[in-house]
This record gives sequence, structure tokens and C-alpha cells, in this order.
Amino acid sequence: SQDPLRGGRDPLVEDVFSIIYADDATRRNTASAPTPRRLVFEWQLQLARWISPF
Repeated sequence: SQDPLRGGRDPLVEDVFSIIYADDATRRNTASAPTPRRLVFEWQLQLARWISPF
């Protein structure tokens, strides 16, 4: 999922990091970075989406 509140991998963030750290040999492998954790429960996301569908 692309929703950062759900956690998991974010391709956009990985692309940005790969550009920022392109010359840094220690940060080239973004796959070794820890996966972000979920920030809120799914029912909270559904409620927020129901209130404001944007």
C-alpha cells in the first residue's frame, strides 16, 4: 500500500533515498533498511477516509 500510515515499504521514499545517497556506498542498499511500522489501526484509516475522502 502507498499509504504511509499503514506502514510497509514506500517506493517513493526508496527512490528519493537512492538519489540522495547515490554516492554513499554504505547507504546504497535501501532493502536493508527497516520496514516502517503501522502508525494507526485500519478502522481509524477507514473512518478518516469516510469523513474526508480526499
